[in-house]
Amino acid sequence: MDELLRARQFAAQRERRLVEAVRAGYEPDHSPAYGRPPRQPDPELVRQLAQVQNLREGLGARCLELSDRLLAAEDRQLAGRLADRPAPVPDIDPGTPARDPWAHRPDEPAAPPMPPPRSFPTGARFGGDRRSGPAHEPTATSDGPADLTGSADLAAALPAGGPPLRGARFGASRPRRAGRKNDDRTTTAASRPAADAPGAVSRRGGTDAQPEEPVGTSWASTGGHGNGTDSHRADSTVRPDTERNSTRPTGPGTAPGSNGTRSNSTGLVGTGNRAEATGPEGGMRARTGAELVALTQRITDLHRQGAVHESAGLVGQAALMTMPSDLVGLAALLRAEGPAGSSTYLARSVALGSPTHAAATLAELRQGGLVDEAADLFHALWSVSTQTFPALLAALERSGQSADGQTLLWERASAPADELAELSKELRVAGRSDDIRHLLRQAAGRPIKEVATIAAALDEESAVELIGELVRLRSASDVGHFAAGIQGAVELYDTLLFAADGLEESRARSVFAALRTAGLPTEPAPRSRPKSRQRR
Repeated sequence: MDELLRARQFAAQRERRLVEAVRAGYEPDHSPAYGRPPRQPDPELVRQLAQVQNLREGLGARCLELSDRLLAAEDRQLAGRLADRPAPVPDIDPGTPARDPWAHRPDEPAAPPMPPPRSFPTGARFGGDRRSGPAHEPTATSDGPADLTGSADLAAALPAGGPPLRGARFGASRPRRAGRKNDDRTTTAASRPAADAPGAVSRRGGTDAQPEEPVGTSWASTGGHGNGTDSHRADSTVRPDTERNSTRPTGPGTAPGSNGTRSNSTGLVGTGNRAEATGPEGGMRARTGAELVALTQRITDLHRQGAVHESAGLVGQAALMTMPSDLVGLAALLRAEGPAGSSTYLARSVALGSPTHAAATLAELRQGGLVDEAADLFHALWSVSTQTFPALLAALERSGQSADGQTLLWERASAPADELAELSKELRVAGRSDDIRHLLRQAAGRPIKEVATIAAALDEESAVELIGELVRLRSASDVGHFAAGIQGAVELYDTLLFAADGLEESRARSVFAALRTAGLPTEPAPRSRPKSRQRR
């Protein structure tokens, strides 16, 4: 057992290192320029990560199995000691005839000695508390290895209203895979406890629980606000989507390779279309704490069952349909109890929603102390569309995060010329002239050849502003190199001459001297030269 625990610890450490290595491929410092698809992680790292995850899960299951067997062996040993102990001789009244101890009626079978109840832990992931009762003995079944569930005895020992115990050892069976869809399902139906039987105990504990919902029931099914455990409950026996490996286009919130259509059973309806995901915010509402816990359990169950794509899709949908204040609680739960990396994936998925929602969530994450999740969301905002960018800047200003908006604007200044020109147009349409000036000022600091390409792609008004920033910020030699690059564009070259003429006298002379040294004209074309302007 100790060796298994140490091996599982080493596997968990290796998994964390591989996750960091895989995520490093998506960091902005290691990704291409804006507008290009991010670099895919190393396939070898992904393969090693999947192998380590399978190893860790297998070691954990083996540890649970050995723990149950040790508890059962201790119970059998204790029962044997009680059986070997001589029975106490009762005090018999002299007037009462002695009874033959070996004589008993057929309707009174000798009951086997029962070990006294003792407390044993339920596991750290279930709260770490202890409960009383003998450990169940594993029994072999025809379908597989020893049965370690003991669901009937365990459910009867649960206190009413207590938290549900989930997992393979607590009777939550693993769903069938897609390849076994056509198998005989009668055996599965027969092996389940009868929920309609009088006094039957459901997975949630208690005898008055409502009947089980059908497979695929959502944590956010239709219904009014409740306590989060009845109408908004996670079902750990959800069957994975048999078409999750189909080649359909993926949408926001769904992992690559998953089905692009989101199931209505999740209660978070969406087809992966951005416009649909960012539509009316009527679907957003406040979630109770019990609903968030149930959603976290649902995501974790899907991930443990191997439905990784469905689990990631559910996280993405929750990111778009949960209020920012509730997203902080959900991210904290996923960080503590959910699959590795699920909280940061939730934060990155928020960037696919409306700008107002993303800005509010960023502020809430920072206020809640979730630094990693806030950083991932902010990095994801770097790649929002050009059409959405002005609205995002306005939303960041309204939420008191103007500095972050300027940081995003500074990052966008390194975009390709065509995208930079398109962004300039969108900012001008939105009336954000100050942002245009900051954007072009940053662009003027790029290499001279790139600045010349950007000037050719911009409209006339933006090109005038860019060239004005260039002649004020760059050296005279840089201005000369820029003039050589745009000499073929008569209008741009004339704009450069007029911008240089508007500088202070000493700097203007330096610029014109650099132009003469490069053999470039210092007079505008005759058709563009104003009659009243005299050259220096």
